[in-house]
Amino acid sequence: GAMYEDPLAFLDAIPDKPTDSAAAEDAAATADETEAVDEKAAELLATLDQAESTLVSAEASFESQRASAEAALAEEIAGVEAKFLAESEAFEAQALAEYEAEAAVLVAEMAAAQEEMMADMQAQARGQVATTIATDSLSEAVTNQQEAIDTQAAEEVKSKEEA
Repeated sequence: GAMYEDPLAFLDAIPDKPTDSAAAEDAAATADETEAVDEKAAELLATLDQAESTLVSAEASFESQRASAEAALAEEIAGVEAKFLAESEAFEAQALAEYEAEAAVLVAEMAAAQEEMMADMQAQARGQVATTIATDSLSEAVTNQQEAIDTQAAEEVKSKEEA
């Protein structure tokens, strides 16, 4: 019911129009606040630009360090691979040298055994030749002796016939 008593009573709650000097002060205060906000915004933008620049620089530094680390790792891997290859080749060379040394020993042993066999065979052959010569000499001596006996017997028979 109170509203029906004074329908325009709500207008009393609206403040009166400010005076021109109050409006000017408000405008000046608003301009100062706007300028302060603009300065603060400019400072924040400069800080943001600096942060972005720092971030870009940090990213570049990170990428550079990463590339350096990758290069160092690749170099270390290459060094390990080269060392492994050299050790592997050295091991193979040592194994080959040991194999060749063992083979040389076997070849020398085989050659010595072959020489010994040849010497034995030559000695046997010389023995056979000497035996053959001795047999031939004995056979010749027996033949000569037989001829001498035959000659002597023929001479005895002849001398008996003459007597």
